[in-house]
Amino acid sequence: MTKAVGQIKQMTCTEATEAEAIEKPGVENVAEGEKRKADACTLPLRNKYSLRGFMRYLQGNPWDVAASIFFLLLGYELKMFGDSYSIDTEAMMQAQGSLYQSWIELERFGLLYLKKALGLYWYNNAVASFLSAVCLLAAALLWAYLLAEVNNLRGRMHPAFFAVPFVTSPVLAEMVGFTLTGPEIGMALGLVATSLMMLLNCMAYRKWWLGILSLFVAAAGFTLYLAMVTVFVAGFAMVFLMLFWDAHHEYKLGRRIGFIAVGAVAFVMSYLLYVACNAAALAMHHTTTNPYISEQSRWGKDSTSSIIQTIRDHAQSLYSGEGIYYAGIFSVLLVLFVATMLVAVIRRHTDVLALLVALCLCASPMMMSLILGSKPSVRTELSYPLMLAFVVAFLAVQVFGIFDRKRTVKTVAALLVLALGWSQGLIVNRIFYTESINHQQDMELAQDIRTRIDDLGITDQSKKTLVFLNYHKSACNKDCYTSDQLGLVGRSLFEVTVSPKQGTFVKTNFLNITGTNFQQASEKQLERAEKIGESMPHWPARGSVIQKGDLVIVKF
Repeated sequence: MTKAVGQIKQMTCTEATEAEAIEKPGVENVAEGEKRKADACTLPLRNKYSLRGFMRYLQGNPWDVAASIFFLLLGYELKMFGDSYSIDTEAMMQAQGSLYQSWIELERFGLLYLKKALGLYWYNNAVASFLSAVCLLAAALLWAYLLAEVNNLRGRMHPAFFAVPFVTSPVLAEMVGFTLTGPEIGMALGLVATSLMMLLNCMAYRKWWLGILSLFVAAAGFTLYLAMVTVFVAGFAMVFLMLFWDAHHEYKLGRRIGFIAVGAVAFVMSYLLYVACNAAALAMHHTTTNPYISEQSRWGKDSTSSIIQTIRDHAQSLYSGEGIYYAGIFSVLLVLFVATMLVAVIRRHTDVLALLVALCLCASPMMMSLILGSKPSVRTELSYPLMLAFVVAFLAVQVFGIFDRKRTVKTVAALLVLALGWSQGLIVNRIFYTESINHQQDMELAQDIRTRIDDLGITDQSKKTLVFLNYHKSACNKDCYTSDQLGLVGRSLFEVTVSPKQGTFVKTNFLNITGTNFQQASEKQLERAEKIGESMPHWPARGSVIQKGDLVIVKF
């Protein structure tokens, strides 16, 4: 790693300036050297990543920041200032101990520790919803700064080019819509971007402590949500492309491969650090990894042909823009992106290595599918919104560079970016509108169920166990998304039923946060309730809510 960094650092901007000055002494020649330095230096050596630099970047683009905030509010206003519950928040309020313990078992121990450190251990729906959106915006601006500064593109790489398509991504809405972890997901995205900045500062200025710190920061992001490993890999590839795609003549192939080697070593070391910390957390809490983690991977369990077919079907769905989470324009943008790279190769502005990295980036949204050998949950495909935002920003920068003096073309390009944000923002808003309507109907249904239970004359609910059989769909209006269009965010909590045990767990917790005090059902109680429920009518018929011994059964 040291040797590779040394290759990259072989000639710094300062050294280039001194060489110019020595070659032609004099004040004028020094100034000329500075000019040549500015023209030749494409490595991030002139402007060190810093908090001050980040603030200057934002201050220099106030309208971009305003546009980013506008589109964030377009998508998340209902979520930020509403009070609808998302999946698992009812468990966080009613069964904190078991939920937080499950995070340790799911190898997300960083989530638990961060909750405690920030005073968010006691769940507050309003605070979590607000912070989810704010942290997402902060992460988007950090990534925009990372990409702008890496090749000194402050003048052309406007924050809105990246932030607008990023914050309005429906995939991220599905992710941060889980408000029990929403704020921390935004923080994790920001940690990965910060880690890459530290790594670049390390390579540029030979401050090894920054390199070590970058490993810890990346590992911290992984502990919050392990899918951040795909964000790190894709992010480093994006940095490489922005840095070298039009500068291969100045930096030989060996030095560019050395740059990739540094990134690969940094990733492996940060991941191993995460693994070691995770093992320590599991031992400290006297638990083991939940089988849910290993069961997600289908490699070695399903046939290779079946896995390949699943991956191919998912790729077709993702790149064709199927459903509400994937943008149909994405594949068009990828074609333009690859075409731009091909033209650059033909004109010798870049080489085949940069083209290969670009092609790998085009495939990066499929990383989770390739890792698991199955169709992943939409919310885990974090490299998709990252790649979409990157391609939009990359192409916008090229348009602004090529048509620097043609304001009309630049205006059209900017409007197209905003149009994408508008389209995605409306989808995100509609997802949370659907969630809000479902929440309203869930509360009404919960009240109806409580009234039925009160009619049973139960004096001490804490001694009774509540069991829900089947599920119940809300009767939403036509402006809402239907269940088959949604992931998990936006659904009625009375509809979420992966299994009788899980469905009863969610519904009982939800009913309890509205004022009841029932116990959760055991496996034996669930089996007994299912036998009793065979002769029960469906809700809302009379007899769909009954008491049998220690059980209160609701059959949908």
